Amino acid sequence: MKYWAFTQPGMWTHKVADLGSTTKVLQTTWRIWHPDTYPRTEETAKILCDQCHEAAARARQKAEQDEAGKWRREKEEAKTKEQAATQAR
Repeated sequence: MKYWAFTQPGMWTHKVADLGSTTKVLQTTWRIWHPDTYPRTEETAKILCDQCHEAAARARQKAEQDEAGKWRREKEEAKTKEQAATQAR
């Protein structure tokens, strides 16, 4: 479960290296993947070429970054509203 832990969208709690051998961690997570939470989009092809795998990884990373950016913007907006409300008092 540490593999999937995050503090906020796009910000992972642990690095793979912190969890143990990279090979062991990846083998374990591959076996116990949580498809409802983290869909494995690459599953459509049984064996991916390097280009497809890299493209899928880039798409996932961009989606995570977009989500993290959205989360940060919402947090900043809430902070701005809170400051405005405080100043209005």
